[in-house]
Amino acid sequence: MPASPAATSNYIDQHSFNSPASLLGRIRRIYAAREAGIFVVFCVLTALMTWPWILHLRDAVADKGDPYMIAWTLWWDFHQTFHHPLHLFDANVFYPYRYTLAFSENDFGIAILFFPLFALGLRPLTVHAIATFLGFAFSGYGAFRLTRTLTGDNKAAWFAGIIFAFIPYRFHLLSHLHYLFAGWIPLLCEALILFFRQPTWKRASWMGAAFLMNALSCVSWFVMTLVPLALTVAFLLFIHRERIRDREFWIRGTIAIAIALILFAPFLFVYYRVSVLYGLRWEWWEFAANSALPIHWLKSDPRNKLWHNLGASIPGGHMLFPGLLAPSLAMAALWLRDRDYLKSAPDLIRRLTIALDVIVILSIAVLAIVYYHGPLDFRFRSLRIIRFDDRSVSHALIFMIGAVFVRFMLMLPAPGTRWRRHGKRGAEPMTEHAYAIGFIWMVWGFVASLGANFFLNRWLHDYVLLFQSIRFPSRAAMICYVGLAVLGGVGAARITLAIRRLAPLRHVQAVILTLIGLAVLFELRAAPLYIEKGEVEPSALARRLKNTPMMGGLVELPSDPGLHRHLYMLRAADHERPLVNATSSFISPLTDKINKTTSGNIDHQFIDLLEQIPASYLVVHNDRLVFEERTNYENFLARQTAAGRLRFVNRFEGHDDLYAVVKNEPQAQSEAPLPFETSIRDWGAEIREDPLNLLARRAESQTLYRVVLLTSGAMPDYSDFLPQIESLATGVILGSDEEAEEFAHNLKQFLPQLARRYSLAELDNRRYLERLIYNSNVSFDDQAQHDLIESLSHGKSRADVLMSIASDPRFVAREEARSLVLLHYFAYLRRNPGDPPDHDLRGFNFWLRDLEQSQDVAGIGAAFQNSIEYHAIKERQQ
Repeated sequence: MPASPAATSNYIDQHSFNSPASLLGRIRRIYAAREAGIFVVFCVLTALMTWPWILHLRDAVADKGDPYMIAWTLWWDFHQTFHHPLHLFDANVFYPYRYTLAFSENDFGIAILFFPLFALGLRPLTVHAIATFLGFAFSGYGAFRLTRTLTGDNKAAWFAGIIFAFIPYRFHLLSHLHYLFAGWIPLLCEALILFFRQPTWKRASWMGAAFLMNALSCVSWFVMTLVPLALTVAFLLFIHRERIRDREFWIRGTIAIAIALILFAPFLFVYYRVSVLYGLRWEWWEFAANSALPIHWLKSDPRNKLWHNLGASIPGGHMLFPGLLAPSLAMAALWLRDRDYLKSAPDLIRRLTIALDVIVILSIAVLAIVYYHGPLDFRFRSLRIIRFDDRSVSHALIFMIGAVFVRFMLMLPAPGTRWRRHGKRGAEPMTEHAYAIGFIWMVWGFVASLGANFFLNRWLHDYVLLFQSIRFPSRAAMICYVGLAVLGGVGAARITLAIRRLAPLRHVQAVILTLIGLAVLFELRAAPLYIEKGEVEPSALARRLKNTPMMGGLVELPSDPGLHRHLYMLRAADHERPLVNATSSFISPLTDKINKTTSGNIDHQFIDLLEQIPASYLVVHNDRLVFEERTNYENFLARQTAAGRLRFVNRFEGHDDLYAVVKNEPQAQSEAPLPFETSIRDWGAEIREDPLNLLARRAESQTLYRVVLLTSGAMPDYSDFLPQIESLATGVILGSDEEAEEFAHNLKQFLPQLARRYSLAELDNRRYLERLIYNSNVSFDDQAQHDLIESLSHGKSRADVLMSIASDPRFVAREEARSLVLLHYFAYLRRNPGDPPDHDLRGFNFWLRDLEQSQDVAGIGAAFQNSIEYHAIKERQQ
C-alpha cells in the first residue's frame, strides 16, 4: 500500500534525494518498516492481554474441542493444496462422502498465510496456536488501519485497534479461529474507502484482494459484511458524487471485485452442492435459537477479569458486552462532535437533542439499577408504580440505542458541507467520514446480531439464499465492534483535543491519553488467560496407522457427541487415513448411525454397518470409556472376534486397541492376544461382584426404576433396588442375542410380587389404573384411561398395563435424567442421594440440572468415576 500523504510530505521535507527512484524506494522502505512496527506493537499487546499464551505457542488451546478440528482444517488446506488442489474439499474425514471440507468453514484464507509454518514442519496444533495469537494482533492492526485512513489521526487509530483487538467477545470466540481472525473486515472497509478516494489499478487490486481474503477466511464474515459494505458504498457515492460518472472508477472496481468473486465462486458452489446433495442446511429454529436479544449485550464473557460476572444470570449463551469504556468513548465522540453545531442550531433541534440526552441518561440509570440491585419495585403504599426487571433492561437498551441513532441523524450536515472535507488536512484532525461509517457498521452489526428478533433479518433469511447459511446471527456483533472501535478511537482523540484547548501543555495531553489507554487495556484484560495443553504430538496408534494401507475407512470409538471426535480429527492430520466418524458443523448420516448404534449398549447391527461402509479398521480408546461402557464394548468385541468378523491387531500405549474388519481387510494379521477375557458372563453375577455393572445394561436398569416408581410412588431405595436388579439380571447373558428378552421375562415374573408389596393387588381395576397414572405424573385423557380399563376388563393383565405405562414415551422422557443420576449414585457411591455424607438432595439436584442441560451422560459417568468418594470406596475394597 502507498504511504499516507502526511508520512510522504514529512519525509520529503526532511531529506533530499538524487533521483525520483531513490526517493520512492526510501519512502516504501520507511512505510513498510512503520507498518511492521505497528503490527509488532499489537503483538506485544496481545502477549500481555493473553498472557501466558505466548509461552505455550507449541500446544496452547482454549479447550480440546473445536481447536482440534480447526487445526486439522488448516493442515488439510496445506496438504491438499500441494497434493490435489482440484480436490480441496474431498477431505479425509466423513469417509466415504465427498466435499466434506464444506461441512464447516474451510479456513483457506487463514491457512494460506501459515503455509510456510507447515512447510517448516510445525505440527498442526502449533500452527493453530500461533494463528490464534496473531488473530488478535491482526484484528487490532486492521482496525488501526481503517481508523487512521478515516481520520488521519494516529491517536484515534491506536485506540480503535486496541478496542477491536481485545473486545471481550473475541475471547468468547477463542475456540473458533475463523471468527476470531477478523482483521480482514476493517481492512476491506479501508480498501473500499481508499479506492473511492483514488481509483487506481493498485488500489482496485488491493480492494479485490481484501474482499477475496475476507471471504476465504470465513464464509460467515463474507455474508455478514455484505449489507454494511453496500451501505458504505452508498454513503461514499453520496460524498464522492464525481465517482458516479467516473468511467474508470466503475471499470476498475468492477473488474477487481469480479475477479475476486470468480476466484471465490468455486468455494461457494461446493457449499451449495453439499446442501443439495446431502440436504445439509440450517433449520429456521436454529437461526432463531441463536439470535441474540438486546439484553445479551449486557452479558460478558467470563474470561474478562473485570466483567466476568456481568449477566451471569441472563439465559442464553450470547455474551456480547463490549465493555463500558468503548461505548462511552463512542458516545463522547458523538457528543463532542455536535457541541459547536448546537450553538447555532434552531431551538427545536436543541430541545429535541436535550430530550434525547435525557433518554440516554435515564436508560443508563435503569441499567445500573437493575445490575447492582436486581429487580426493583417502586410502590406508593400497596400500589406498584413501576417495576425494573430483565425486561426493563432490554427496553432501556432499545431506547438508548434509538435515542443515539435519532440524535446522530439530527446532526447530519447538509450535503456539500462537512461531508466533503476529507481532502483537507486543516484545523480539524478527523473527518465526518469516521462518524458516518463507524455509525453505519455499529448500528447494522447490532441489528444483525438480533437475528430472528428483528424483521429485516427475517426477511433476508427468508428471501436471500446466502443468508440462509447463517446459523449464529449473534456473531454479527463483530460487525458492530468494527464501528464501535472506530467511534471509540475518535472519541478518545476528541477528548484529548478538548483537553488541549483547556490545557495547552503537551505533557498534560500525553498523560491523559496514556491514562485513558491504560484504562481501556485494564478493562478489556483477560490475563492470566486459562489455557489447556493440547495433544500436539501424534500418538503411537496414529504413527502405526500412517504406515497401514487401507481399502476402506477408519472408525474410532467412543463416538458420542462429546469431545472424542475432535481428537480423532486432529489425529487424522497425523495418520492421513480416511476417518469415517468425524465432527463438524454438520455430521454425515453414517456418523449419526455410528453414534446411535454405539450409544449405551452397542447395537448388534453395528458390525453390519462397519462392513457396509466399508470400514477397514476399528479403534477403541479404552481410556475414554467409563466403566459401564467398557463392559458393553468388551462383550461386543469378544463376540465379533469369536465370530471371525473382527480381528484384534494390537494395543498401543496401554489403552488404544486396533481391530481389523475382516470382510474388508482379510489380509490383516493379529499381533497380540485379545487383552480381556471372552468367557460367558452372567449379568447378575457381574452386579454381585461390582454394583457398577448395573449400568452395563442401562436401559434395563432404567426400566426397573420406572416400574418401582409407578408401583411405589417414590424413587427406588438403594437397599431394595440392588437385590432386585441382581435377581432380575440372573440368567441374562451379556452380549447374547436374547439378553433383552430374558430380562423382560424375569421382570414380568417379578411384577406381581412388587404389586403385593405396595398394596396394589387388592385395588380394583379403576383404582389400580388411577394409582399408576398418579405415580407417573403424566396426563392421560379420559379416552386413554377408558381404553386401558377396557383392556383390563377384556383379559389384558395388570403387568401388561403397568409395562405399557412404564414404556410411555412421555414418562420415559420425564424420568430419563433423574433415573440416570440415581443409577450413578447406586453404581458408584453405593448409597441413596440423601445419605451421608450428603444429608440432603442438593448434590443430586446439581447433577440432575447438569445432565438436563448438557445431555452428556458420559460426562456424568466420568465425574462420578473421578469423585473422591468413589476412590475412597475402591481403596477400602483393596
